[in-house]
Amino acid sequence: MFTTSYDCTKTLTEVENAICHVDTLAHLDVELNAVYKSLLFKLTGPEREALREEQRKWLAARDKSCAIYRGWVSCLSDYYERRFHELRARA
Repeated sequence: MFTTSYDCTKTLTEVENAICHVDTLAHLDVELNAVYKSLLFKLTGPEREALREEQRKWLAARDKSCAIYRGWVSCLSDYYERRFHELRARA
């Protein structure tokens, strides 16, 4: 298992579990979490809660769109890269 932004020893979704076992995806997860937390730290009140809700929706969409199937690693990599760039542009 690789280091991620969450505890890989706990009960996880199928996608989260897969991320724990693929080095490139685990690395993207850690990077995205750092950018997300940095942006979250800069926001207050409603903006902060809006970003949290946006992230929850992004995670749900990631899990739905990139269910474990042929090509799921590429799907997840693309999802993380797009979100990383979205958050970085706002930071």
